[in-house]
Amino acid sequence: MQLTPEQRARYGAEGCLFPLTLMSETEALAHRRRLEAAEAERGKMHYLVKPHLVFTSADEIARNETLLDAVEGILGPDILLWDAGYIIKEPHSEGRVTWHQDLTYWGLSSDEQVTAWVALSPVTRENGCMRFIP
Repeated sequence: MQLTPEQRARYGAEGCLFPLTLMSETEALAHRRRLEAAEAERGKMHYLVKPHLVFTSADEIARNETLLDAVEGILGPDILLWDAGYIIKEPHSEGRVTWHQDLTYWGLSSDEQVTAWVALSPVTRENGCMRFIP
């Protein structure tokens, strides 16, 4: 998949590019089940640093061909994966992620970086989906 000129322009103007279909609902559910099984065995994966180094599901998502093609369309072919962590919002959770800018939130300074937000469950306003400010 190559980005269209319209997709590049949107990313340049708004700093975001969505939606992209990376996998089927069945594949997303399979990744979610693997995550839940890992949590049942090893404990919570919420906000763990670099789980992709030891958890194959996280690595597979980070190396998804459609995702990497989109990132390459923005940054070029020289791509380094910084992290592939999980932000997990359990049902009825009081926890929240406050407004932030990813680069400064993580202490990074270059604009030559991309964050990919990948949902492994249905995303609705009712269940507290992620919001983005262009």
